[in-house]
Amino acid sequence: MKKVTKFIGVPLVLSISFSFVSPHQTEALNGNEPSYFYYTPAGKPVYKSTSYGSWVAQPGAMRGPIKMEVSTETKTNWSVTGTGGISRGTIDGALELVFGKEKTLKTTASRSIPKGKKGTFKKRSVYKHYTQKYDQWFTTDGHRSKTGKTKTIKIKRKSDLESKISVTK
Repeated sequence: MKKVTKFIGVPLVLSISFSFVSPHQTEALNGNEPSYFYYTPAGKPVYKSTSYGSWVAQPGAMRGPIKMEVSTETKTNWSVTGTGGISRGTIDGALELVFGKEKTLKTTASRSIPKGKKGTFKKRSVYKHYTQKYDQWFTTDGHRSKTGKTKTIKIKRKSDLESKISVTK
């Protein structure tokens, strides 16, 4: 869904950009120039806490005696979505931009499984929680200014994986 938004959002941005900067509109300001609101980050995200997902058993349990070693990796991504509104006469529009990053998280566990016991590999996600403050801006006739309004959003980002090998009968 996010990839579809990227492909749909880019042509929308380009078509609106070209219509605002067309040669017949750059000659003189007539009071009908576009105005819009948008938000920009007002500093770096602030770390708040860490949380953990539940342990999830992976398929492929092993019976002892054996030394069990398991490695796994998970791809994760995070994104920030920005929106802005544009108003021109009786037409209202909105833009959406998505910025993101993909990361591979890896974890390894090793343990000796005694004779007659079963080893099961389990993993869980580690999440970091942040808050990010955004300032609202207003742009009209090519001039921009802060409105004094702010928005604070909460961000939950998968930052790591933990693993263990549980021994049962």
